[in-house]
Amino acid sequence: MKNTQALRFGLTALLLIQVCYSAGTKETTKEFSKTFNFEFQPDLKNGENKMTQRVYYSNDGKSEKEISLLTVNTKQKKLVSGKLRTKDGEVDAEILDKAPVVAYLFAASWCPNCRKFTPYLAQLYKRWNKKEKQIEIVWIPDAIDEKSYNEYLQEMPWLALPYKDKRIPDIQKKYKLFAVPYLVIVSKEDEKSLNNQAVFDILNHGLDAIGKWVEVSDKSSKKEIAK
Repeated sequence: MKNTQALRFGLTALLLIQVCYSAGTKETTKEFSKTFNFEFQPDLKNGENKMTQRVYYSNDGKSEKEISLLTVNTKQKKLVSGKLRTKDGEVDAEILDKAPVVAYLFAASWCPNCRKFTPYLAQLYKRWNKKEKQIEIVWIPDAIDEKSYNEYLQEMPWLALPYKDKRIPDIQKKYKLFAVPYLVIVSKEDEKSLNNQAVFDILNHGLDAIGKWVEVSDKSSKKEIAK
């Protein structure tokens, strides 16, 4: 659907350029360059982000109609990006690209089950990453106040969105948050949900759950590379 939309807009832009060129003279179009930008606004229900397509027209005077499509930029802006918190300070979200598996943790200090699950997950996280980095987790907080946020963050060896970050409601909608604790394995490339049953994987398989996640994440990355 996205590719069809992009192609339709691209062809429309090219037709407009050709009409403008035909209506002008060679003298006024020899040094002509124009950029068309199309903005696709976020559709949070479908988990889609903004896409920008740039169409370029150029004429060097050697040919009456020389049209070049130089760049098509369809990179989606990630919801989890920029600066992230840790219990010791801040890091850039680009660090997530270095981990084979990326997971988003939805949890709250006011939730009894979260208070039980978080220490267990922290133990597993440390063991998974003992020899080499296998997984990185980002806490998507639902804190009552900043004090409880900071106290709960101190129990976590992983990353977190800042307190009351404006993106939190959008992320909750994207992954259809219905209860906590909730752990989602996501694609590093476009943040698609690869596995939203990670809590049950841990309860059923413990330390071995990571193997399943590495496999599904690796397949997702290979698909993106092949595109």
